[in-house]
Amino acid sequence: MEYLAPITEDFVAECELSDKKNRRKFLSMYTKHQKGRLKLKVFCYKENTLLAKYQGEYVAFK
Repeated sequence: MEYLAPITEDFVAECELSDKKNRRKFLSMYTKHQKGRLKLKVFCYKENTLLAKYQGEYVAFK
């Protein structure tokens, strides 16, 4: 996680999925096996100020 400004109160986290190949692979695996792994970029904001960013790998299952 890369901190760009102090986080001292509540914030909003927004996820970005920009890799279409990763998205297709996730949807295929989820449809076939009812679980899949997905890489997301996450941006944490307080109003219009970017406080932190990171990339994480997440798992979804049914």
